[in-house]
Amino acid sequence: MAVCSITEFPAPAVHFGEQVTVANVTSGGVVEQTAKTIGAASASAAFAAATRLVRLAAEAQCFVSFGTAPVADANSIMLTAGAVEYFEVPPGQSYKVSVYDGTS
Repeated sequence: MAVCSITEFPAPAVHFGEQVTVANVTSGGVVEQTAKTIGAASASAAFAAATRLVRLAAEAQCFVSFGTAPVADANSIMLTAGAVEYFEVPPGQSYKVSVYDGTS
């Protein structure tokens, strides 16, 4: 079973006027959820309207895909076991992430 922890942030941090790829936890609006899958792809709930940055933490190797109705497969973005990655998503467009463990 692939378990992927999903943390949503309303904005990336800004350091000396430049956007940097770290999560801004002081801005509020942090949302957390988990996507689990056994065999078939599983999609998260739609991200909050203010979400612009998503942190994924993969417990096991998995594949992920983003969109309004995503379905991850073995050709999607691969996360290795223990990986932590950040992705920018468009705010207010009901984006989700789909997670697939590659077993079927």
